Amino acid sequence: GVLSRRPDLRWRRSPKEITDLAQLQKKIMIRAGDHVKPGGRLVYSVCTMSAQETTEVVGEFLSTRPEFEPVALELPVESADSPFMQFMPHIHGTDGMFIAAFRRKCPPG
Repeated sequence: GVLSRRPDLRWRRSPKEITDLAQLQKKIMIRAGDHVKPGGRLVYSVCTMSAQETTEVVGEFLSTRPEFEPVALELPVESADSPFMQFMPHIHGTDGMFIAAFRRKCPPG
């Protein structure tokens, strides 16, 4: 997420490291979901623009944790028909980052 200020970092991450980080983030998300009360929220935020670490992590979380639903974020940035926010340095003038929020559904009854 800080490539605009540290372009040298672009050459320090290998594809395997990105894959490993994405796998770790998936595990953290799934475990974090265990601690969210019904009606509670979980926020996933990473300083990266890699689909592997953003939309793929979120997609796997939602497919393995159907009791969660995405929650639209109320931020002053357009989100291209998605409840998630992806900030891009060349568009938003910020570091690259991704933010997603989820709500644990309340059990019926």
